[in-house]
Amino acid sequence: MYGSSFGGAASTHACVSDSRLKAAISIDCVQFGDLLSSDVPQPMMFISSDQYSGKNDLFLEVRTAPTYVVLVKGTTHANFSDMSLWGGVLKTQMLGTIDGSRCQETQDVHVRAFFDRYLKGKESAYLDGPCARYPEVEMWSAKDTRCPASLSSARS
Repeated sequence: MYGSSFGGAASTHACVSDSRLKAAISIDCVQFGDLLSSDVPQPMMFISSDQYSGKNDLFLEVRTAPTYVVLVKGTTHANFSDMSLWGGVLKTQMLGTIDGSRCQETQDVHVRAFFDRYLKGKESAYLDGPCARYPEVEMWSAKDTRCPASLSSARS
């Protein structure tokens, strides 16, 4: 299951109440409520804009299942919608610096890699960390020592 913005939180909440869900992706959303003190047993991926980077640190601290955090640099919240492809005045007022098609491509690749691994059992190098093909992506697992200072300092 996956969702964007409030739908991202909804996908996380659904995992808490329905064990039939095997994995979830939350795109540019802050987790809230009882999720901050509860672990979600399913593997999860969080795809974040520059605006939302670090906003889920408290939630990530309690995670025990596989967790991936994908930060797409040069993005705002609006980049994770179809507005990213519109351009025009939106490009100067609401969107980040990343090209809209490139932003979509980064999402597609990482979403597919995650669901392929956890729903189909197919491995993908895109989940192993940053790669040269997508230099605008920073990626780590919630338990990774390469994670941002906000997480690593909270764990020490």
